[in-house]
Amino acid sequence: MSRVLPILIELLLLAALSWFCIRVESADIEADLAHRSQAVLGYAGLEQVKVETDGQTIILRGNVESEPQRALAVDSVATLWGVTAVSDQLVVRPPETPDQMPGEKAEMADPPPAPPLPTKDRATDASDACSAELEKFTDGPKIGFTLGSDELSPASRPLLKRLAALLERCGDSRLDIIGHTDSIGDAADNLALSKARAEAVAQALASLGIDPARLHARGKGEREPIADNTTEAGREQNRRIEFRLRHDSTADNLSR
Repeated sequence: MSRVLPILIELLLLAALSWFCIRVESADIEADLAHRSQAVLGYAGLEQVKVETDGQTIILRGNVESEPQRALAVDSVATLWGVTAVSDQLVVRPPETPDQMPGEKAEMADPPPAPPLPTKDRATDASDACSAELEKFTDGPKIGFTLGSDELSPASRPLLKRLAALLERCGDSRLDIIGHTDSIGDAADNLALSKARAEAVAQALASLGIDPARLHARGKGEREPIADNTTEAGREQNRRIEFRLRHDSTADNLSR
């Protein structure tokens, strides 16, 4: 009896220690999954989505503006290593327009077409007007991609339709499509990704009726940041597609 009691005590202590280690490890895993999930949603432009964890199940809460945004949120998190399931508790709630009654749901629609370009006597004036409209387009909502890939996000389709409509009214002007990335990862990989994303935009515009000969895709990688790459907000600004009209067929000095 005197020998059994110490053995039982040791077994109980071992069981308690094992239980404690499992709980601590589980908490660390959940914290890591929550952190990586929130980060990938931020990359996708879905910072408003809130993340909770239940073991290795990710719970998504909050409001999104469309079904494509809901699908993007779920798909982005589901592909993370360590995630076994995603509980989608998101609510699709489009932004209200001034003409909406309180509580009335807005219908999803493509962005409004750009206003007609002013009629000018000289071709150069028309080209300048096209450039001005393109600059307004570039300063608006960003064309997005699935994190780490050249796959266009569903929310980008209406923007590309609007851009194609603008290009149709710009005569034969050629368009430079320039991809940029942040500085996360290998510089060579970022350069290749930026070029692939620019080419994806060119292919999408061609599928919308724009002559492929007018489209010139190129990548700059991480070489031309416009914001601080040490912050998430800065990296978000650096991940972008730029558009520049050419008013003649001469090549510019932009490097590939």
